[in-house]
Amino acid sequence: MAQLDKLCEFCDATSVAAAAGTTLIGSQIPLGNSRDPGNGRPVYLNITCDVAIITGGTAGLIQFKLASDSTAVISATTSTIHLITPNLVTDDTGTYSVGGTTGVQAAIGDILFSGPIPVDGQNPYELFLGLLLVVTTTTITAGSISAWLGFHPLGGRIYPNAI
Repeated sequence: MAQLDKLCEFCDATSVAAAAGTTLIGSQIPLGNSRDPGNGRPVYLNITCDVAIITGGTAGLIQFKLASDSTAVISATTSTIHLITPNLVTDDTGTYSVGGTTGVQAAIGDILFSGPIPVDGQNPYELFLGLLLVVTTTTITAGSISAWLGFHPLGGRIYPNAI
């Protein structure tokens, strides 16, 4: 998987409306026998908020897990977890805390996560890579995200030819 392109997108403005629990969202990326998704280069998981994430009641917490599995139907219980994002707070009014757990607000236009994925090592990548949504407190009634793999993190400047 040395070339990252549109096929390395998990989801594009995909709804995250879900009940409490863990759900596979978007598409999966077939890794095949690749043990290094970047072929020697760092690869970043980027997640942005397209529509504000709202719950049916009080504010809640969500997380995303980058997971691989032997089938395209990535299991919430038996898959290999490679990365877990920090908590994201829904419906937040600026306190950034739910039940004593702090997190980043999940509002429209926000970069929810942008960070390097682990290279093959302690937890080898399986055949398919996917994104699991973990709703830990209350049902999400609205909201959408975009998520993809890229060679660059979000939020920084990218200079062509290192100039």
